[in-house]
Amino acid sequence: MKQFFSQLWKTIYKNPRNRVKEERFLKQRLAFVEGIKQTSQTYDKEVLIIRTDDIGDYILFRNTLESIRKHYVGCKITLLGHALWQPIAESWDADFVDEFIWLEKGRFLKDDAYAHQFLQQIAHKKPEIILAPSYSRSTFIDGVIAALIPAQSKYCWQRSDREVRHWLRKYCDDPFTKTFPIPKDLHEFDLNKQFVELITGERLEITKPVINQQKLPQVTGLPQNYVVLFAGAAAKRKRWSTQNFAQIADYIYTHHQLPSVVCGAKSDAPLAQAILQSAKSKEAIIDYTGQTDLLQLATVINDCRLIITNDTSAAHYAAALGKNTIALLNGNSYGRFFPYPTNHRHPNIKAIYPPTVTQPVYDWVGMSDIDTISVDRVTKEVDIFLK
Repeated sequence: MKQFFSQLWKTIYKNPRNRVKEERFLKQRLAFVEGIKQTSQTYDKEVLIIRTDDIGDYILFRNTLESIRKHYVGCKITLLGHALWQPIAESWDADFVDEFIWLEKGRFLKDDAYAHQFLQQIAHKKPEIILAPSYSRSTFIDGVIAALIPAQSKYCWQRSDREVRHWLRKYCDDPFTKTFPIPKDLHEFDLNKQFVELITGERLEITKPVINQQKLPQVTGLPQNYVVLFAGAAAKRKRWSTQNFAQIADYIYTHHQLPSVVCGAKSDAPLAQAILQSAKSKEAIIDYTGQTDLLQLATVINDCRLIITNDTSAAHYAAALGKNTIALLNGNSYGRFFPYPTNHRHPNIKAIYPPTVTQPVYDWVGMSDIDTISVDRVTKEVDIFLK
């Protein structure tokens, strides 16, 4: 089964029809950029950070912003980011960023009119420095933006030897003036930290992701003690079954007398309803999907006794808040996000993988069946955390 999923993943990436379509798309975007880009011999005292990946990625990067701010004294710090995490960046990190530019990632990839308008709006930029710290940056987004904007120095991780789609390798690093070889076997937090250390030449004292609890909003209406269940995930292959979550909720209520609060986006409501339908102790399950924004979600997680979650940003929220966490994972990208390494692993984070995931290579491109994680394995960890 493990080999089947791994081969399926590779087949999707190497599909010739996908390649032709994607390469045509990229060439069209780059041609548009060539038509509007400006050249400059002088640059503004500005550092532009391009970071358009997802919420969890930003949680594992954001603690480096203070060091960037301190190093580039007198420079304007601009963060061009994914609009999805706008609320947390503007609420938690405005002290370190002078300007935010928000990009709607899905629209940028699917809507030429939106993409052209966005690129035209930022084409006037001419910062001294561009930073593209994402390990898995998108050549179709970050790369296109870096190709558009002139800068004296443009820094990134070297992707030309890591990109799974071999045809794309020739495009990965072209817009940048300095690429750093990617260190081996580092957790995403440490990759971000090391990137900033390389560009500043200074050692960062941060050792783990942290969310300042004093910046969290109040949330009312929940029990004093509860467990959070996060049954959603962007990809279905990352979702442990709702039947399993229902059994866990029943176990927690029966053995630890705690209710379960099912969190997630509004789109996760069907998952919460499926958990409720399968559970025996329906009175002990609170459907909280769609009732929090990103800031309120942090508060709900911060106030819980334990969170049991799929591979989502909620797991990294919990890690940064120092909460008891059980993360259910299919093995993909092993080592990059979970498990947390020893030097900043919270003792209260447990990563659970399918039994077939024994010794995967770092950043393994593949997946095992997440539903082969048994309920018994999870309840054993529940007992340890809630004893």
